Amino acid sequence: MHMQQSFDTNTENVHIEKMIQSLDVGGLPDNSEIEWLKEHFVIKKTAKKEQLLAKGQVCRCLYFVVKGCLHTYYTTDKGEEFTRCIALEKSFCWSIPSFLKQTPATENIESLTESELLVIDHASFLKLCQKSLWFRNSYATVLENLCIMYTERVQNLLTLNATERYKNLLQQNPRIIRQLPNKTVASYLGITQESLSRINAAQ
Repeated sequence: MHMQQSFDTNTENVHIEKMIQSLDVGGLPDNSEIEWLKEHFVIKKTAKKEQLLAKGQVCRCLYFVVKGCLHTYYTTDKGEEFTRCIALEKSFCWSIPSFLKQTPATENIESLTESELLVIDHASFLKLCQKSLWFRNSYATVLENLCIMYTERVQNLLTLNATERYKNLLQQNPRIIRQLPNKTVASYLGITQESLSRINAAQ
């Protein structure tokens, strides 16, 4: 995998440690597994609005956000955007069906801010899952948590009005509302920017 920047070993160690700490699976990787993580993950810096995956491309990589923010979103023929996921620090981001099946993605991945990522490609991901029980269990836990999050998100989109969805997001993840552009927040909430402006004005 091409890496745009070079980093010293200490930086890599810090980033790997941050990823390990964020994955609570009831145990820590042993020394061999830590070395495998260092072997298979690489560091990548992205610019603001840098596109990591375009609709129609195959998702070759899984990203862990060390610093910054990524988002996955769908686009329509009319140019509308619908955000599926916002990945803040200490979270993973990837097009799940495309990555697992190695088929063209139906969504896009973009860096919303200047970001620093740990990146693993699909072939290295499969090797690491085979070698490391800790990583395999960690990945399963990530998927389980995503299932819970997406279920709750769909429930909110179907049962709550725009103001209720806004207040729920403000309570659960205020950083999204306070730090990201209104366009992204509105897209994530499933409302127009005009509706979001009215809600903000009423708070």
